Amino acid sequence: SKQFNTVGERNAKLDADIADTERRINDAKRNIQTAKNELAALSKKEEDYAKEEEKQKQDKDKLNRDEDRASAKRGKANTDMGQYNERKRELDREIHQLRQDKALRDRERQTLKQELDRDMPQNIRSGNQAAREWCRSNGEEDNCYG
Repeated sequence: SKQFNTVGERNAKLDADIADTERRINDAKRNIQTAKNELAALSKKEEDYAKEEEKQKQDKDKLNRDEDRASAKRGKANTDMGQYNERKRELDREIHQLRQDKALRDRERQTLKQELDRDMPQNIRSGNQAAREWCRSNGEEDNCYG
């Protein structure tokens, strides 16, 4: 009986060890499944982060392209404005020159008018004298007046 007890005890101990081992195996299986689930969740998060990172990179690239385009447009506008200002200066110089030329012609015209006004009576007399001479030389004295 003592041996049976010992065998029975050993048997009971083995049963307990087996039950404990099965429980630990089940715990380990649950822990493995939990770890798999956590790993899947982490992988999903990592994938989401990678997508977000790529989207931010694309947004940054687009922003840089937009900024480059805007900078190019500003550069072109500055160039156009420079060309416009240069052309305006050229036209202003031309206008100034034309005004000077007009003023010079106006002074010349005024001088000629003054000379004409001063010489007019002499010109009229000379014209009348020439007309009388023509009449005399052509035998038309009676038909010439002045």
